[in-house]
Amino acid sequence: MSQESDLINEKDFEPIKFFIDKIGYFQFRDASETSRIKQQVHIDDNQFLKSDGANLPAYLYMLKEVYPEYYHRIIRYIQMIIPFFDTFILEKEKLNPNKIMLKWKEKNSDLVFYPHQLSDGSLRIMILITLLLLPEAEKPSIIILDEPEPGVHSSGLEIIASLIQQASFHSQIIIATQSSELLDF
Repeated sequence: MSQESDLINEKDFEPIKFFIDKIGYFQFRDASETSRIKQQVHIDDNQFLKSDGANLPAYLYMLKEVYPEYYHRIIRYIQMIIPFFDTFILEKEKLNPNKIMLKWKEKNSDLVFYPHQLSDGSLRIMILITLLLLPEAEKPSIIILDEPEPGVHSSGLEIIASLIQQASFHSQIIIATQSSELLDF
């Protein structure tokens, strides 16, 4: 028996590595003033949605360019839960075109708002809806959600529960929650 046959072949582990790479753990607790979701991010930080949603503006920008039908669906669902929300303003920063920041507009207004002008719950809703409505090619095969419900009104929770059910057709969804209300849907 040669020594080569005794060695582990890395190719044998490629399916396992591929599977593990497709697991996404998400928790959206930090919406404080210093949280990464409220900062500028590099425009190219869009390979996958980060577990805390920190790269949401870059990721939404990519979705808008590559998957516009999914992007517009995300907007519609956000509007169902946050009725004053109109749209995102996803454009490169003028002084640093490699950066982008989460900006948005209210309905019937030309004013541009920034993430620090959203409630923590609204930010969580935006990240969660984006995650649950990702195109199948972008969606993790296993999605682990750690308490997705804080800051979500019960009427919005019903929509989120429906989106979780829809997403479960393409991904295994694991939820850690203390909300009996979420489980009731």
